[in-house]
Amino acid sequence: MDSRPGQYACNQSGSCAMAGAASFFAGITGAIVVINGQLWCYFYAKRHVERQSAAAGEQIVCSQVDGTAIVYGTEEQLTKTLAHIKTELKPNLVAIINSCAVSLIGDDTSGLAKEAALDCPVVCVDSNGLAGGFAEGYQEAAKAYFNQLPVAAPGETQRHSINLLGCTTGYYNADADYRELRRMLALSGCQVIAAPGAGSSIQEIGCLRQAELNVVLHHELGGALAQLLFEQYGMPYITLLPPYGLQGTLAWSEAIVEAMSSRSAAWLSLQQEIGCLEREIHQGLLDVQRLWGNLWFDQIVVAGPTSTVFALAKAVRYELADTRRLTVICQDRYDWVQPIPGIDTVLASTSTCQVQAELTSLQGGLLLGSSNETALVQQLGIKKMVRQNIALPVLDEVVLVASPFMGVTGTRYLTARLWNQYIRLQELLD
Repeated sequence: MDSRPGQYACNQSGSCAMAGAASFFAGITGAIVVINGQLWCYFYAKRHVERQSAAAGEQIVCSQVDGTAIVYGTEEQLTKTLAHIKTELKPNLVAIINSCAVSLIGDDTSGLAKEAALDCPVVCVDSNGLAGGFAEGYQEAAKAYFNQLPVAAPGETQRHSINLLGCTTGYYNADADYRELRRMLALSGCQVIAAPGAGSSIQEIGCLRQAELNVVLHHELGGALAQLLFEQYGMPYITLLPPYGLQGTLAWSEAIVEAMSSRSAAWLSLQQEIGCLEREIHQGLLDVQRLWGNLWFDQIVVAGPTSTVFALAKAVRYELADTRRLTVICQDRYDWVQPIPGIDTVLASTSTCQVQAELTSLQGGLLLGSSNETALVQQLGIKKMVRQNIALPVLDEVVLVASPFMGVTGTRYLTARLWNQYIRLQELLD
């Protein structure tokens, strides 16, 4: 097996739909996710989740079906697994995800779950219906959850409160980013009621209708859920690109405030923090700019989930760096994104020849992507370039201290990383 990044069993641009579904359920505190299938499907989904959250990875178990079960049914293995969960794990929610092969058998998974008489709600999803990649699997899991577990009546709506939709621990750096967003929102006087799929409990999700507004962070994950909640409960929502850079963060927070019924007096605190960091970064970079010049890359390629790459590319173009050419490579559909001036080329990750052509011209440039793009660049023999991981899979980096890229604090870390990569590039080009 080739040891270079990207040269493993699954060498696709994004993860499969089962990993997306497992990530949604594993992002619910106290839930147990049962992969009703073979061990390789289980390990793939589990590995994807636990790379970003070890705690969430521990919530995924497997029924360990064998070749015989694929032919005659998984009743015996699944029943044993559910009995173990009932007696030993005592979860708040059980999600059963059938693998593609198991889905073809037509087992009555819901019936087996009822016979197991679990002491918690059970949500069943068939991978046979999970066409597409990570985002499609996440969407189907969220839809199944809310269709099978209706949200309680709101009572009294809480002022200055929101839900964050389309969040997942299955994205790179997600936990650190969400902590920063919650910190910023709290600073500005805004309460987060629930973030389904990103650390909220079933009880917190059950209070979701108390919020004034649903805010979609990653449209490819949460757009369909926001529409579902609007149709079922009349909950208003807005879809925004994630907040990268200080100007992007300010615009993101302003859009949320404008969409709510009233403005919290505390919102000025966030504005002041943004202004302070803007001055701090300007002062801190004066000596560096005198020595190394302006932050410039001949070409920048940003590759990853659609919402991430468009938001990050916009921040790079208008705030964080300068470049001759800026290319975006999307893992998901991008027809929902309004054109952004300054982005020269937009490609789907499945457009293999075009993607390779863009990476071929990356000499002297910057790659913001995953280990898959890094492997392609290595295969193309491009050596005088630099890179920064912003998407999964990541096989060439150790992260022991999580640092956000979103929001105010994220801008501090991201600015430092880009400048350090730029300085390294100048040394490579000398």
